[in-house]
Amino acid sequence: MKHKIIYQAGPEAQAPEHLKSQIKTAVRTALRAEGVDLPCEINVLITDDEGIRRINDAMRDLDQPTDVLSFPMFQLAPGDKPSPEDADPETGLVPLGDMVLSLERARSHAEENGHSLEREVCYLTVHSVLHLLGYDHLDEGPQKARMRDREEKILTQIGSSREEKEGESTMEKTHKKVVLTKIEPEYEAAPEENGSFMPLVVAGAVFAATFALCRGVMKQVPFRKGK
Repeated sequence: MKHKIIYQAGPEAQAPEHLKSQIKTAVRTALRAEGVDLPCEINVLITDDEGIRRINDAMRDLDQPTDVLSFPMFQLAPGDKPSPEDADPETGLVPLGDMVLSLERARSHAEENGHSLEREVCYLTVHSVLHLLGYDHLDEGPQKARMRDREEKILTQIGSSREEKEGESTMEKTHKKVVLTKIEPEYEAAPEENGSFMPLVVAGAVFAATFALCRGVMKQVPFRKGK
């Protein structure tokens, strides 16, 4: 399946080529594991702690950095898949959403947990793709357990499954550091010819805005929440 992964990194968080390749592999493996059989487009922005803090502050009213942020285009439930009708008619690709990853925080967590940066980035990428596909970990019960199970299976396919340590795995330590980072789709009203209004998803604008935020260009994102 030919997915399109648009990769950008701010000057403060340039990643080596092999890490970019790892991210793309993680995205494609996660989509394949979830049975997504339509070509998708995902925007990936790599930044540092300050860049992701700005985005959190503007879009979540949370003035602190996190590992990864996910901006899903569609309101899917776990196990749901995008349909052909979701594809952009011009590109034929389904714009699945955007993810923002702090390379600085990933490096710090990798050091704390005693595994490689590549493995940490791989985990965060899979985690974010699952958010784009409707998975969540709002509770400490079934939702979280289901998402963790899917992460483990996908990481095993990639070759980055967790190694159990005494009492607690490094993956479980990582899980505890990842707060809820799924941001629901944003909408604006777009008039139709008949005068009625339809929701217009603006994930592309979200990505542009987040990239601008990381570059220090914007202070807030003027989106209205859809119903």
